[in-house]
Amino acid sequence: MKHKWMFAAAAALLCSGTVFAAEKAKGRDPNRVICRTIEESGSRLKRVRACHTQAEWDELKRQMKQNIEKIQNSRPWNAG
Repeated sequence: MKHKWMFAAAAALLCSGTVFAAEKAKGRDPNRVICRTIEESGSRLKRVRACHTQAEWDELKRQMKQNIEKIQNSRPWNAG
C-alpha cells in the first residue's frame, strides 16, 4: 500500500504548472500541506496518516476518478 502512495505522490509532483496557476486563480494555495488519516481497506483498525499538498490531493482525486470510470466502462455488459 505504501508503494501506491509513493507512486501517486511522485505522479502528482510531475503535474504541470498550469494546475498550480488554476488553483491560484480559484483562491486556493496548491502548496498548502494537508494531512489526512486514511483507513486501509480490509482492516477496521489499521490507519495511515498521509500528508500531501493541496495540488497532490487534487491529482490523486483526479486519478482515482479516472480509474473508476475506466473500470466501469470496461465491463462487458456496458458494450451494448
